[in-house]
This record gives sequence, structure tokens and C-alpha cells, in this order.
Amino acid sequence: TNLVSTKRLSWHEKEDIQDRNVSVGSAVPNMSLSILCDDGSITIRALVTGELLISGVQLMDRYVSDPQRTAEFLFKQDGTTYYRSGDLAYFDEKKDCYIVGRVDDTVNIKSHLINLLDIDSYLQSLKGVQNSATVAIEKNDLDSEMVTYVVAAATVDQDDVKKHLSGLLPKEQIPNIVVFTDTLPVNKSGKIDRKLLVDIHKGGDRSIL
Repeated sequence: TNLVSTKRLSWHEKEDIQDRNVSVGSAVPNMSLSILCDDGSITIRALVTGELLISGVQLMDRYVSDPQRTAEFLFKQDGTTYYRSGDLAYFDEKKDCYIVGRVDDTVNIKSHLINLLDIDSYLQSLKGVQNSATVAIEKNDLDSEMVTYVVAAATVDQDDVKKHLSGLLPKEQIPNIVVFTDTLPVNKSGKIDRKLLVDIHKGGDRSIL
């Protein structure tokens, strides 16, 4: 038994929809939404960003015959079972939930939460850039750097990339390193394989690209 993604777990009033800043609402009866903080605590305080957790009577207690996925997505704390959604979210003062990205695509660099997909989205608006993928590389336990792999026309160089992003993003979101490549690796789902890009950068073997 899996958690069915089409199940309605939250709702909001139609009149609450304004512009593009739309929340997923609040939890339906018998379900709860909460936030997993960096220190492992769980909260429903307003404006605290972290991974969105789901709990309640409609939640399964395990994946049948799949202990690995059970351990990955489900955990117990103080007698309550929580599902790790993988979504990065926060609550407003009315306890409505706003999703701001995915945990896998968000990194904390020098106390700044940075969505790597945002960087790629802005970069791909630069004329001549066909595709890009930004990854975070751990330098040590306390520091990381961002590396952007770019597929672009020969007329685009590193200065173009950094100048373009500097006009759109704060300085802490500008990649430290820009690498130009002919292709980007994809996984079995056809999505860019960012984990492989991290391995390539750490290993220095660009022949895989």
C-alpha cells in the first residue's frame, strides 16, 4: 500500500487565491501537516521553512514488502508516524501551507537557502543557453560551492553567464564555477542526473558527458 498522490490532503478557500502565490491550503480533517526543521524538531510555527511532513489516520504505516522505502519516507517521533514529502514548505500566520521547492533541489550555503532550479531557470533565459544544471559540491563539513554545467552556443562564455545571473539574483546565488559541456547526463526517467554531475566534478572525469 502506497500513499496515493491523488488523495486530497489539504484544501483552501477559492477567494484565498491571489496572483501566483497560492498555498496548498491546510490539512483536511484527520490529517496533519507540519515542518521538519534542520535540527530534527517538528513544528507548525509560521514562517519556518523545512521539509513538509504528513501525518494522520489516512497515512499508511509502511510500504508493503519494501523496508528500504519505508525507512526512507516514514519515521516515528513521539508515537506519531510521519511521511517525508520531499517538499520544502512553510506555514503563514493562518496556518496555510506554501510549497517553495523540493528538498533535493534546495541547499543551504553560508546560511542561505538556495533553490538550484531557480538558478537554472534564470540562466536558461540567457540567449544562446540551451540547457543547464546547477549542483552543490561539499568542500568540507562547513562549506559548499555551486557548480553550473551549461550547454550553450559557442558565443556564450563564463562572464556572460555570471553577468546575466548577477542582474537577476543576489550574489550568494551566483555559481562559483561554470562548466561548459556538449551534453548533460540523464537518468532512467529522462531527468538530468545531478548526482552523476556531482560525482563527475569530484572525480574530474568529464569523459562521461
